[in-house]
Amino acid sequence: MPLYANLVIGQDGSTTRNGTSKNLSSAEDRKRFHQLRSGVEAIVIGGKTARLEPYAQTPAPLYVISRAREIKEIEANHQAKILNQDPKLAIKELKEKYPTKILFEGGVELLNEIIGLVDQLQITISKATGDGQLVSFDGLTRDFVMEDKEDIDGETFYIFRRLK
Repeated sequence: MPLYANLVIGQDGSTTRNGTSKNLSSAEDRKRFHQLRSGVEAIVIGGKTARLEPYAQTPAPLYVISRAREIKEIEANHQAKILNQDPKLAIKELKEKYPTKILFEGGVELLNEIIGLVDQLQITISKATGDGQLVSFDGLTRDFVMEDKEDIDGETFYIFRRLK
């Protein structure tokens, strides 16, 4: 029941630029993101991500962990469902429902809440800088071991797996 998480971080530790993570993402990062996404059974995000990023269509069922009952930005996505419950409980239930692979694409606030349930963490350190919320790379990865690191055109792509 693996839970994967994917995150792009700017050189300055920011997680957004002009309100969205896609402005930190390069073509190589997007390619890797879509490769990771291609084999998942479900995608999980938070309400803030649902409002700021494009999720009108997804290749797998989309679960939005949010206190809101409706989020107009995802209404076009017929695979979307809002989970109005504790994030850790929601993830545990989804891991039981989808035994192969779940991908968390939400923001860093929600990621920090569920990080103890993440099995693999993929992080891109972008060559861009942002203007949004900052994240501690060391804090985020402290319970993980680096499995792979690749530098391409000024960006670094990491894969971490949870320490057993």
